[in-house]
Amino acid sequence: MRILYREVGKYSGAVIYGTEVVPPPKEGNAKYHAQRAFWLTGEVETGNKLGSVMMADGTGFTIGIDQHIAVYPRELADEDFNAEDDQGGAFELLAKVELTDSKNVADLWKAFEECGWYVGRDGHLRHLEGGAFRVRSVPIKVKAGDLVHGALIRDEVTPTRGIVKKDSQGWTECRLWATLLHRLMSDPKTLDVQRAFGIHHLRTRVATRKLRLSDNRRRPTFQKAIYSGEPLPGIRSKDLEPNLDLALCVFHSYTVNAPAVAFRLLEESVRTTEFKGYLAETEARRHIFADDLLTRIRMERYGRWGDRWTRTRKHAMGVGWWPRELFVGGQAVMPA
Repeated sequence: MRILYREVGKYSGAVIYGTEVVPPPKEGNAKYHAQRAFWLTGEVETGNKLGSVMMADGTGFTIGIDQHIAVYPRELADEDFNAEDDQGGAFELLAKVELTDSKNVADLWKAFEECGWYVGRDGHLRHLEGGAFRVRSVPIKVKAGDLVHGALIRDEVTPTRGIVKKDSQGWTECRLWATLLHRLMSDPKTLDVQRAFGIHHLRTRVATRKLRLSDNRRRPTFQKAIYSGEPLPGIRSKDLEPNLDLALCVFHSYTVNAPAVAFRLLEESVRTTEFKGYLAETEARRHIFADDLLTRIRMERYGRWGDRWTRTRKHAMGVGWWPRELFVGGQAVMPA
């Protein structure tokens, strides 16, 4: 295990890259669209390496093959002193991991307990006892069982406010948390849980995310607008055909990095192409939508999406699930 010091924008902290690589799904599972989307996301985010930990981007910590965050930096930047919307999916993943027999769970749980916290079975970090704290210098009173404010979490694991100074006490504390998280999430006993959680998380987002496709109509869910109402886990890649299967797998991998941007591009693409859902469209119409969506992603200049496109294309082309002509030549929908 090697702990690195990294800076991401204005934030900084520890980063650990896992070593054991999770291979692509075997042939039986690779035929399902959700399995492909999950694998591609993990490949771009962590190289599908068990135990990767990111603590340098203002999220407190990010864990899991497909990277789930502890706190939302945007919520903390615009502090409303309401803990209800601070925490990300990392604690829900940890609650699932607790059910494994990994011996490393106890060490992480003890560290939380020393902070006066515990991970509830509902997947949220909560206070063990009542007390008074300060969030951005504002006094906050809590009761036992109350949610922990995101600012308190981030200040504990990445002191202070997500900006860790190297060779400081804050760096020492950040390294300790990174080590505990890595040891737990790199345990092969947690692999099945991480994979199942990632698929569940993807399925839930598809089923519940509403798309703004018109100013005058009710917003349909992603599942209804794109997948024609079909539950994601049962959709086979051949049902979508290669172009649309690839485009949506790529899209899902981008939502982990910047969901607001990715969904804006999706909504623009649906409106422009007037896509009605894969079951309602002809093969030609599905190709038009897939090409439009991928073009918008490729042309977007958000963050380091140029580099991300190159990595995503490399992994998608290399795994061998999609025809080569989708990546090279005159019919390519994912060119270099």
